[in-house]
Amino acid sequence: MKGRRVPLTGLLAAHAVSLTGNMITFIALPLYVLDTTGSASLTGVAAFFAVLPVVVGGALGGVLVDRAGYRRTSIVTDLIGGATILAVPVLAATVGLPFWALMLLIFATGMFDTPGRTARSSLLPEIAERAQVPLERAVGTFEALERSARLVGGPVAGLLVAALGPVNTLVINAVTFAVSALVVARLVPRSVDAVRTAGDGSLSQRARPTGTSSARASPSSGGSLCCGRSPCCWSSPTSSTLPGPP
Repeated sequence: MKGRRVPLTGLLAAHAVSLTGNMITFIALPLYVLDTTGSASLTGVAAFFAVLPVVVGGALGGVLVDRAGYRRTSIVTDLIGGATILAVPVLAATVGLPFWALMLLIFATGMFDTPGRTARSSLLPEIAERAQVPLERAVGTFEALERSARLVGGPVAGLLVAALGPVNTLVINAVTFAVSALVVARLVPRSVDAVRTAGDGSLSQRARPTGTSSARASPSSGGSLCCGRSPCCWSSPTSSTLPGPP
């Protein structure tokens, strides 16, 4: 029984770590811009480029997740997010980082964030079923960890910036994404990406149970588990609503 629950535990842990990293990004990047430019206006521009990808990524994320596979998308998006975050202090310390390039890196980080969270939420029904854990219980734990990560991530980011500075905080932030990718790669089996129907082969069109499992199994509805990166979505009551049967 315990062995069957290892992938579920890994998925939940990876989701919590990745979301904590997202919160650190949300706090640390604007502070980095403010620290390097001294301009509140440019800091606002940076915040805009951090939130804008949520809309674009949400529209394209379902297609990416469906074609690439849930597990693979979760791993790749975390690795890309970590790389773009790490590139900020590395480029600033070596060849220099103009403001426009910084905005591109911020946009790229957010662009791959939404598909990654959609992928992890879409993995949940299959992983919960294999672990023989009721879906309602798995979803409840998933969302409790999600909200806890958002709650803890902000203070942790503030403490890190105050103690280490924005640059070193971004390095630590990149590590959180690498840890999330590693946990999914090691603990979530590859077979979850091999689930296909005999029809069109789409992951989102695999055979599903009715009710909440059906809603959670598709990438488009799986994204409802995850709020946007914007703070206005942190307490959205709809993120914890389980749809009933059609």
